[in-house]
Amino acid sequence: MFKLILSTMRPSDWIKNLFVFAPLLFSQNLLNVRLFLYALSASLIFCLASGSIYIINDIKDRDEDRSHPTKAHRPIASQSLSVKNATVAAFALHVVCLTFSWFICPVFMIIVISYLLLHILYSCFLKKVVVLDVMVIAVGFIFRVLAGSAAIRVQTSHWLILCTAQIALFLALAKRRQEAIVQGDHFKETGRNSFSYKPYFIDQMISVVITSTLMSYALYTVSDKTIANLGTMNLIYTIPFVVYGMFRYLYLIHEKKDTADSTRIIIKDRPMILNLILWLSVVILTLYT
Repeated sequence: MFKLILSTMRPSDWIKNLFVFAPLLFSQNLLNVRLFLYALSASLIFCLASGSIYIINDIKDRDEDRSHPTKAHRPIASQSLSVKNATVAAFALHVVCLTFSWFICPVFMIIVISYLLLHILYSCFLKKVVVLDVMVIAVGFIFRVLAGSAAIRVQTSHWLILCTAQIALFLALAKRRQEAIVQGDHFKETGRNSFSYKPYFIDQMISVVITSTLMSYALYTVSDKTIANLGTMNLIYTIPFVVYGMFRYLYLIHEKKDTADSTRIIIKDRPMILNLILWLSVVILTLYT
């Protein structure tokens, strides 16, 4: 049963929780062992929290998933994991998350509660509201950044929130585009929201979001406040990696027609992995030398 519950929690998607480390990295506290452990604890709590949400989502969608060519094999949809056991597991995970969140700090616990409530609402009905669904996903990433700031007691940068929200929107829209193209007919039958999206409409939104994301990140690197806080003007040299990463992602979904989940596309494409490593390396060299 443990393996089935863990599978339902989708560990492969926990890479999203690395956003919790963003405040630690950009506040130049990455080498502070105590604060690193706080950030690590916060990230692990969000792994459990997001895992519990995936369980709730699969419980809610189990009937629809049974008619899906791939989702039908999920533990709850295939009835390998009972709804009762899945519900108990989700509740237990919530208790564990909130308990450990309190030990980090009350503000962090409030953020975790807000994250859980928002995504429970998303699983129940918000994911069926066009445009609002991708905005909720973006807010979930913002909660991760805010949680990272709360865990290490640093002020959250407005630029960091802005860039995080737009990157999250980009990834969410790209995912919706894949669903609309590959599984459009299925979504029409099940009544889920993705059939309301047309590829052309999604491409228009992606164009807006990718432009604003690149502009926001570029302005962040040259902002007087950023230079004053970080003590360097060299963060501008990380811009080419951000540009390449977003263009590479578009290439994969348009030209290669990769239909994997947005996070799986990133972690399985070697040029993307190399680009992320190079970006992180330049950021660390810029901020810590």
